[in-house]
Amino acid sequence: MKSRVSLNAATAALAAGAAAMSMSMALVMSGCSLDQFRKDPVVAPRPEATCEGQALVENAEDRNDQVLLRGNRNGYIYTYLDKAGSTITPTESQFRMEKGGADSNYAIHIKGKLAPTGETFAGVGLDLRDPRKPYDASQYKGVSFVAKVAKGTSPYVRFKIPDANTDPDAKVCTECFNDFGIGIELTEEWTRYEVPFSELKQEGGWGKPRPPAVDPSKIMALQWQVTSAGTAFDIWIDDVSFIGCP
Repeated sequence: MKSRVSLNAATAALAAGAAAMSMSMALVMSGCSLDQFRKDPVVAPRPEATCEGQALVENAEDRNDQVLLRGNRNGYIYTYLDKAGSTITPTESQFRMEKGGADSNYAIHIKGKLAPTGETFAGVGLDLRDPRKPYDASQYKGVSFVAKVAKGTSPYVRFKIPDANTDPDAKVCTECFNDFGIGIELTEEWTRYEVPFSELKQEGGWGKPRPPAVDPSKIMALQWQVTSAGTAFDIWIDDVSFIGCP
């Protein structure tokens, strides 16, 4: 009985092998390949591995004060203000993201009030490299972000990009801080803004040097600044990213 079972099994195996060989020969004769019938799973690239993922500078979801470690960036987020008596929350040493993002959990949030007189300013910045040095963003066309203001506060903000020609840390300018930027009137609703590098301008009448345009290959930081003396500000910012992926 055992030998009969073995013989039957061997016969079945030979028959299966012959059938597989016949199928292979048929496929070859018809110009087909077995590879055409394989169903290997399609593995999607990780979001951070795509161009858009690498372009994302900060989405606030990790809540810390460092930008996302993508695209060779490792700088930090900070607030700054004048010496005229203005106030800002959070201070640089206490900076953390706050709950209530744009279709997400957290966002950058600053609030305070500018002094009534003097050279007043306050803002938040994202350095792109640490130690602080120029960052090459020349593969991109500009910057996008989502922002809003709280009801009853000033809607005016200047988005600006310090570069190697305007930031003192680059040791080029002799009259610094006239960064290329653009004035934006925010609303009380989350709104996405796209700012091409080509639309950024320096303020008139001061600054040395005064190059014709911002240098995307030597960006130091991204900043949002308020300057209207005596006004209260309450600004939310989220999903900061470079734009212009092919």
